[in-house]
Amino acid sequence: MTRPAAAGRLRVHGRKDTPCVRAHRHRAFCWPDRVGGPQRKPVRANRDTVQQSIRPGALEFHVPVEASAGLTGAQVKCVQDALITWIDANASRFPVTLLYNRYANPPLGERVPGVPFPVSLHRGSLDSRYFPRESPLCGQFMMKYLVAGDVEQARTARLQKACEDKFPKLAFWKRDGAKTVLVLEENDLSLTNHQLVADALVSAEAAMPDAADEIFLVSTSIVDKWWITCLRRAGKTYYDDDERFQEIDPGR
Repeated sequence: MTRPAAAGRLRVHGRKDTPCVRAHRHRAFCWPDRVGGPQRKPVRANRDTVQQSIRPGALEFHVPVEASAGLTGAQVKCVQDALITWIDANASRFPVTLLYNRYANPPLGERVPGVPFPVSLHRGSLDSRYFPRESPLCGQFMMKYLVAGDVEQARTARLQKACEDKFPKLAFWKRDGAKTVLVLEENDLSLTNHQLVADALVSAEAAMPDAADEIFLVSTSIVDKWWITCLRRAGKTYYDDDERFQEIDPGR
């Protein structure tokens, strides 16, 4: 969520019953977790299914962004199996359009037995002068997560909950003179927009007591490259050029 906005659930790093707060070198850090995007990818298609369904082409699979909300690990596995079976059996029956053109069948227009949310499968052809003959998109299975409702309102509410959950924990260390730092994580290239997160944070923490001294957003969608953006600290905000997208190596 520039890209569309994000409002997915937050996932706490570490055990659910363990406060994610620690003191380090006169600072108190709180890493509440993700500010956007789905919790789990519910399905991966068999590559043979994609290649047999359309050549040259690709498949897009659409699910609601909150698809796995409330499901246990065992239930997610059952949903994965049901969806893979359904895709294998049904991929070839859907109409074909040029990839990235208007969809030929409605998004989220299918119901699959044993799956508690709507889905849709879309076949896209790369048989066009607009795509290179050996396009890396050929044979790909791509997930797309659809968001309903007021995304910006949901984003602000989620950030507000993160502040409500974490500011009191950080305040314990702040009373001892520590500088407090709140670190948010996002790993969704499709649904998270840093500027909108920064703007929503202003509203989310406006009436909060014991606000953290510094708040950062860490982007982890690429495994070997992370980016850190300052959302707020003394005298600095997202809109200060040198505070955005500082690249780090997560392996160091």
